[in-house]
Amino acid sequence: MIKLVYHGSFWVGSTALQRFESLQNIQGVTAVGHGSTARMGDKVSLYQRIRWRLGWPVDTHGENASLVAFVAAERPGVVIIDNDNIFKRSTLRHLRRLGVRKLAYYTPDDIFNGYSLKWPLKLSFPEWDVFFTTKTFNVAELRAQGVRKPYLIGKAYDRDLHRPLGREEVGEDFEKFDLVFGGAWERERMASLNALCEAGFSLVVYG
Repeated sequence: MIKLVYHGSFWVGSTALQRFESLQNIQGVTAVGHGSTARMGDKVSLYQRIRWRLGWPVDTHGENASLVAFVAAERPGVVIIDNDNIFKRSTLRHLRRLGVRKLAYYTPDDIFNGYSLKWPLKLSFPEWDVFFTTKTFNVAELRAQGVRKPYLIGKAYDRDLHRPLGREEVGEDFEKFDLVFGGAWERERMASLNALCEAGFSLVVYG
C-alpha cells in the first residue's frame, strides 16, 4: 500500500480542512498541516504583510521544516500540497531524497491571481509531477510556465456540507435574503456584490 501525506492550511472554515476531513479516513492517507485553531483574518505583523506583498511570504508556522521531518519519519510515497504557496523548491527536492516518488499540488483558485502566485511556488513549478487545477484557463498557463503535467479536476464536493438547509437548521434568516455570499474579500468581488445590491437584490455576506 502506498502511503500518502496530504498537507494543507487547516484554519477553521477552510476548504482544505473540508478535504482533510474527507481524506483522513482513507487507509494509507495521513493529513498534516497547521492552523486547526486559527481563523482566516487573524492579525499578522507589518513585516509579514510587506513580505506577502513582495511575493515572499513568511513561513510563520515552519511548514517547510515540519513537512520534511514528518516525511523523514513516515516515509510516504506521495505528498500532496493543498493550495499552500510557502514551500521552497529545495524542500521539494529534499522530499524526493527522502523517498517521495510523486509530488502533487492542488488548488481551487486561479493560480495566476496575485494573491495565489508567490515566488516560492512559482520557482517550484518544474518540481511537481502533477499540478491539479479547477480552472480551465490555468492549464495552458501552467504548461507555459514549466509545469510538466497540469491536470484539470472538478471542484470538490462534500455531501454532508454542500446540501440544501431547512428552516430548522438556518433559523430566523431562512429565505430572508435573495442571495448569500460566503468567501474572502477581493476588490472585484466587492464591486460585483455592490452591483447586485444596487440592482435591488438583498444580500448577506459571510467571510
